[in-house]
Amino acid sequence: MTGQRRVIYFINGLTRGGAEIGLRSLLENGLFEGYDFRVIILHRGSAELRREVGALAGEDRIIEASASPKLTIRGCVIGMYLLFRTIATFRPDSVILSLKQANIIGRLVLYAFPKVKCIAFEHIAELERGPAVALYSKLLRLTSGRVDSVWADCTTTLNATRVYFKPRQREEKVVPLFLASDEAPLKSCYELSGPARIVTAGRLVSRKRVDLLLKAIRILADRGRPLVLTIYGEGPMKAAFQQLANELGIGQQVEFAGFKHKWYADAADHDLFIHMSDEEGFCIVVAEAMMVGLPVIANAVGGIRDYSCDGITAAHLSSMDPQYVADIIERHLDCENHRHDLGNCAADWIKSTYRRERVMELYRSVEF
Repeated sequence: MTGQRRVIYFINGLTRGGAEIGLRSLLENGLFEGYDFRVIILHRGSAELRREVGALAGEDRIIEASASPKLTIRGCVIGMYLLFRTIATFRPDSVILSLKQANIIGRLVLYAFPKVKCIAFEHIAELERGPAVALYSKLLRLTSGRVDSVWADCTTTLNATRVYFKPRQREEKVVPLFLASDEAPLKSCYELSGPARIVTAGRLVSRKRVDLLLKAIRILADRGRPLVLTIYGEGPMKAAFQQLANELGIGQQVEFAGFKHKWYADAADHDLFIHMSDEEGFCIVVAEAMMVGLPVIANAVGGIRDYSCDGITAAHLSSMDPQYVADIIERHLDCENHRHDLGNCAADWIKSTYRRERVMELYRSVEF
């Protein structure tokens, strides 16, 4: 047995969401350097992301409860057993729990191991809306007494998620999942040439409100504004969004470009980035858009409030009404100087705030 400290990272799965892609970023940038660690996943999710995480961590460190692309009850039960067995044999100093199902399962298992440090890693300010949200809220609060430390991907997430924890003394730490890339392209031309090019990105789920963006695009088309919309990402709502675009008569103006790891490199020549999500944690895609100098129009939720300033580094939406959104888009398309100033200020701010050296120093200060 080595003298290294040991840690288990327990997560729902490896779908293409911010928390899951964030694990890849943590591995790429050395958060676990100097630790002996294991990653336990309740379901495989994306085969491509699974391969990437396996390559970064080492396949011998990955423990997979289910090969399913979706989270299942069977996968959760097997995952609970695998976590219990791994804690008993691997004897970690700490277990990091990422996403709500993994948090509930992990906390229950960790009651049997009171000397192991339990770290809850929070990735979203509010639980996603759905029929089980009340149950999850109660279970998270009920089991919160087992949590010794809380990590969050941004300050807003840390503050907002305190409602899911019963009061007790525990450590709190902001651990960002985003680092500004030194190799990212930087937008240099803000002049419109041909139809305006709008872009958005993210996992295609209902809370991203791509439906409202599509309706705003329809309104702009009715006004005679020539434009195209590119949507990067995959998810369970993709077919529904494609159908809505066709029903609105804008199917030919909307490109569903799929998931691309460095989507921002292809998107940097677009004219505006729009993000209309109801809820977010840090929101990596908005930070990436700002990083390359794309002028951003966004609903200021989650971490977007932390790293963007309305009118200086981004334009914050005060309403999600498609008519209002169309007005804001048109106003920005009509002012090249404002787009230039927004994009340049955003790029400078993000590259300064999340430069690699600064985030790596923070990672080195984190104790498991």
